Amino acid sequence: MTLALAQSLGRAGRADAFAAAASYARAFDPGRGYAPAARSALTSLAMGADPRETGRMTIAEGSYGNGGAMRIAPVGLAYRSAPRAALR
Repeated sequence: MTLALAQSLGRAGRADAFAAAASYARAFDPGRGYAPAARSALTSLAMGADPRETGRMTIAEGSYGNGGAMRIAPVGLAYRSAPRAALR
């Protein structure tokens, strides 16, 4: 998913939730052993679900996992020269 996010940033030229979701859906491989909530969200994205809704489909309060932390590195690379205001 980190690679999918990096590809999304390259294609869209910026951080874009819908572009990232489409990239995640393209890269999704059910055989990779995702946790149930991630599998549900990715399956839904692959079937065209709205990415604004998939993060809370399985766990209403949102995930307590570390998936976001594992994927975030490409954002730091893409925005390494951005002004502080843009980062906020």
